Amino acid sequence: MSDDGIPDAPVEAVEAAPRPQPGGKPYVDLIRLDELRAVMASEHAAIIDFWAPWCAPCRAMAPGFEAVAEGYRDDPAITFYKVNTEEHPELSRPFGVRSLPTILVVKDGDVRDVVVGRSSPDKIRKKAEWILGRDGGLLGRLKKKLGG
Repeated sequence: MSDDGIPDAPVEAVEAAPRPQPGGKPYVDLIRLDELRAVMASEHAAIIDFWAPWCAPCRAMAPGFEAVAEGYRDDPAITFYKVNTEEHPELSRPFGVRSLPTILVVKDGDVRDVVVGRSSPDKIRKKAEWILGRDGGLLGRLKKKLGG
């Protein structure tokens, strides 16, 4: 096990965090520890949705999550991911996910925010804009004030 709490990846480890495929879903289904490790090692932002097929709030949130992910499909600064915790419970353990749905907002390998429970598309979009520094928050206002 490494320092980040994620079990060591197998030999066939991926080199870079996976991105959505053209013409496919606007998010990536994470199914292997090496993929999760690559996401956490990336300097890019990530929104990770931990869900299960039996979870009614997860199913209700899924279309909104997908719609928001579609809006960022071509943005190289952020990628959306989904983890089916029933099929791949080992991917949720390092983060202590106990309730579903749980969304992790990740940047530079750090979990910057955790949202537990059903989230609206607007809330998911706001989290994406926040992690990208595009939300008009303090950093955005300072950049605008300084002419940057």
